[in-house]
Amino acid sequence: MTPVISQGTLMNSLKDIIAEAKKTLNIVEDKELARAIGITPTTISHWNNRGSRPDTFALMQLSDILSIDARELLSIIEAEHAKSEDKQEYWEKMKERFSSSKKELMTIIACGFIFSSADCKLELGQNQTITYKYMTPAMYIMSSQYIKI
Repeated sequence: MTPVISQGTLMNSLKDIIAEAKKTLNIVEDKELARAIGITPTTISHWNNRGSRPDTFALMQLSDILSIDARELLSIIEAEHAKSEDKQEYWEKMKERFSSSKKELMTIIACGFIFSSADCKLELGQNQTITYKYMTPAMYIMSSQYIKI
């Protein structure tokens, strides 16, 4: 049976990013997150009310806290704040692109650590599937005796 690693919960807004950062830091209050990032609590309030967006420094801090590529966070924020349909579509595609690359990496890691030898299947949606064949180092060494690579 081929294990399936499906898409996890996605963050779709700046509020989701803020909530996830607080969860990661095990804090409740916006002012605690503001202190951790090095900004004012008022700034977080503006983010929550869509009055402003994180600057580059804050974006990088959130990226570090969440261990998520800053480009992925940027695409989430920009998609939410896009003023035209074309721009929103662009940022939505970017979100999917960064999310897909992360899913591919997680599939490779999961196949490598969970299964000694397996076919791992990654479902990307829209009838797109990627299958990885993983072989343990010991199996690779054994097979390389018979197969020229």
